[in-house]
Amino acid sequence: MKSTCISLPLALIGVTAIVVPASTCQDIGKTSNSAQVAPDSNGIYRVGNGVTQPRALQSANPQYTEEASKKKIIGTCVMEFVVDTNGIPRDIRVTKSISEGLKPKLKKIAEGLDRNAVEAVTRYRFAPAEYQGKPVPVRSSVEVTFNVY
Repeated sequence: MKSTCISLPLALIGVTAIVVPASTCQDIGKTSNSAQVAPDSNGIYRVGNGVTQPRALQSANPQYTEEASKKKIIGTCVMEFVVDTNGIPRDIRVTKSISEGLKPKLKKIAEGLDRNAVEAVTRYRFAPAEYQGKPVPVRSSVEVTFNVY
């Protein structure tokens, strides 16, 4: 029997994968004005030093493919992305694939799970990060773990 859930800060919804923010939960909502903050060369900020973390408002469930389920492929896909000033994730990229370390025969199936995880993250919505009371784009990451119970 497959049983999984989505876990975002302060939210738990039952379904297909476990989604856990890669940053530490203790830093959510904390701000500090102790240092001057500047975005990187692309205008993207990092959480901390007065930049608040974006807050998840809506999540989406990645599809656990039938083929992956039959082969009992489990693992974690880690993705990095930018949450823009409208709270929309963009520039999503896989930084750790479920397929890492699998036999070539299973890699293609696992890469399908990675694609499903990325597709699900495109449907997430956030309250944007803020710096000095104004929305700013920030880098964020998320782990999506596929498991068969």
